[in-house]
Amino acid sequence: MSHQLLHWNPFSEIDAFLEGYRRDLSSSSRQDAKNGTRSTWQPAVDIRENEQSFVIDVDLPGMTREEVQVQVKEEVLHVQGKREAQVLSEGDRALRSERRFGEFERRFTMPENVRAEGIEARFEHGVLRIVLPKVEEAQPKAFDVQVN
Repeated sequence: MSHQLLHWNPFSEIDAFLEGYRRDLSSSSRQDAKNGTRSTWQPAVDIRENEQSFVIDVDLPGMTREEVQVQVKEEVLHVQGKREAQVLSEGDRALRSERRFGEFERRFTMPENVRAEGIEARFEHGVLRIVLPKVEEAQPKAFDVQVN
């Protein structure tokens, strides 16, 4: 019986390193030319649609609602915040550190059929859920026109 913590596979670690490196080059550590902000990581996002709304789920584990800001500016939904780096206790040393920290910003251009003043957001179990209600479509009405 082995008492190893885990079986070390050097190839899987190389693959994980390269994937993180590719992810860093493609999405994080981006400079936003418009406002000069810098995103050091990008939270994962799921977007879905139903008859009444669009729903955006943003994964923000370890963060609180006070660390996140949601704004609508010029028909663009901005989700931004900052996750602080974990501070190690005296005598602790990091063996692996894969979680990202620092500032982030995600932007979503809102569809035309969103009622912006009805947007709601709630933070629960490390997931920020933003609900963008759709504008009710005008239903054509049938009526008789009186002829004089």
